[in-house]
Amino acid sequence: METIPSRLRPWIPVALAVAASGALLWHASTILPFFADDAQISLRYSERFTQGKGLTWTDGERVEGYSNLLWVLATAALHLLGMDLMVAARVLGAIGMVSAIAALAWAYRPRAGNPLREGLLPGTVGVFALATSGPLAVWLVGGLEQPFVAGLLAWSIALALPLAQAGSRARVLPASIPLALLCLTRPDGALFTATTAAALVLARGISLPSLALALRVSALPAVAVLGQLAFRLAYYGDWVANTARVKVALTGTRVLGGAKYVGWGYLWLSGLTLLGLLAFGSIVDAKRRRRVLLIGLPLVAWTVYVCLIGGEIFPGRRHMVPVVVSLAFLGAEGLGWAAARRGRWVAIGWATGLACVGLLLFGQIHDPENERARKERWNLAGEPIGLVLRKAFEAQQPLMAVDPAGCLPYWSKLPSLDMLGLNDRWLAMNPPPDAGHGHFAHEFGNGAYVYSRRPDLVLFCNPWGSDRGCFRADRELLAQPSFRREYRRVTFEGKKEVPGKKPWVVHSKIFVRKESEKIGIRRTDEAVSLPGWMFAGTDGSLAVWLEAEARLAGRLLDTAHGLLPFDLPRGRWTLSMDAYGDDATLEVRRGKKVLATGPAPLEFDAPGGSIEIEIAPAGKTIVREVALRRVQPVSAGD
Repeated sequence: METIPSRLRPWIPVALAVAASGALLWHASTILPFFADDAQISLRYSERFTQGKGLTWTDGERVEGYSNLLWVLATAALHLLGMDLMVAARVLGAIGMVSAIAALAWAYRPRAGNPLREGLLPGTVGVFALATSGPLAVWLVGGLEQPFVAGLLAWSIALALPLAQAGSRARVLPASIPLALLCLTRPDGALFTATTAAALVLARGISLPSLALALRVSALPAVAVLGQLAFRLAYYGDWVANTARVKVALTGTRVLGGAKYVGWGYLWLSGLTLLGLLAFGSIVDAKRRRRVLLIGLPLVAWTVYVCLIGGEIFPGRRHMVPVVVSLAFLGAEGLGWAAARRGRWVAIGWATGLACVGLLLFGQIHDPENERARKERWNLAGEPIGLVLRKAFEAQQPLMAVDPAGCLPYWSKLPSLDMLGLNDRWLAMNPPPDAGHGHFAHEFGNGAYVYSRRPDLVLFCNPWGSDRGCFRADRELLAQPSFRREYRRVTFEGKKEVPGKKPWVVHSKIFVRKESEKIGIRRTDEAVSLPGWMFAGTDGSLAVWLEAEARLAGRLLDTAHGLLPFDLPRGRWTLSMDAYGDDATLEVRRGKKVLATGPAPLEFDAPGGSIEIEIAPAGKTIVREVALRRVQPVSAGD
């Protein structure tokens, strides 16, 4: 059988990597425009870092609300070069996932003397299994650090495989570098170093040289782990990332959830799972047995770890990315063993490999998690709302309390309070009694604490907001009578221009503190100014951005009047309104008693305490401001 010409051998892994990378990039394009909300948390850290504000999510106490340091720094570096942060995340996503394919193609490149069919078998099946997998495609565009995990893990395997053989003269440092970078990519990346070192000792036999090799492989990753720990202690004053306090809880509920997550993941990846399992048939060969151990032990450890932490909530099976990479290497290892046996084993290997890739493709087409990623766009609504909040309030810098801690803070650039605790130390350090038994990463929250921070803006659930709330802090806040008295729900309108289409319009229900010193009612002893947009609190009335005037105003309709309750000191007052549009009738009330009614300006006597002003337009009215001025105090006998 004719062997592969030596001049062509170096180009075969390149050609395979290019073809499979093209397939993966096309696969990932079908997932667009998916971008995880938590990815925008990381990007906010990146952006603030480039602005000289440190690795912080908001002003005030430093909190490590990310678990992907290398990813945050890499996106920041591209941003410093002028690249948009979301584009940077996807560029790095492509680099990371393509590098995983390149590592497998390089590890299983044809050797001298290989016939064509044998030489192409393991690399071809392995790289196209990676290209077909949903987790790699989803997280290539999803904006989080999984592409770095995939690429670094793949290269650590590829470079460590030669070390598994006793007497190998392969260099240790090349395998140690990606393992160290993996530790900086995610704190749990250290698990791959520990299990790789253990696998090397077991593969080569327990001896002083094997232990010395394991220590040499682990040295650079240990420096990375200890260095980040020292930085965390010095910069954040904490032993663990804030995210770990919120997400990790070793409870039966978590373990059961993690087991389901892993079980369904392996099932929907059944083509790749089967391909990986078949590789264990190659352990009859001592050389292959060592290599399978080196790939398989970290895979088993990672699977157990994901079970213990409870899996994940994101679409696309994010924590199955290391599983996909490991299974693809295992499959290539098994097919390499079949190719080495030649004869009918080569035909069996091709048939098995292609059948497994076909089964994988079928599973990924029907996997509901991949479809969920294609349809998940809720956080994209944060852009038009976040931008209108930024335009309206950037100068005042009000504090915004949010549940969606990615999209709204990222687009608005406002100081923020994460009501779910990922970016708030107090919440993370004060878990609820049922922590570890509720909705993963959404259990934390404390309404009294959020209220004590006196946020100027409060948004529940998602970018559209809610009157009822979704999570613990939401429900506790809404149950407080003082919150209901002091905050007013205003519906904000955001617009995003879409080329060739009508603008995308998003309406968001946001609770605004009426007496906010930064954006609320402005008072002096003799005057009160009510922002016109604050009247947009009933269904159909909206707080709109007036582009030409560069200001926020309230848009009222005859079917949706503006109504604003507030406290007004005792005295005789005049009321005027800065507005344009159709005629409007104003009514001033205290309880059921009407103090004045008619078009502005009005004059009335206020008895002191809470009153209501209602604006009833004849058609459409844009209200910029309602102003009250005290003309004289009311005497005690009046």
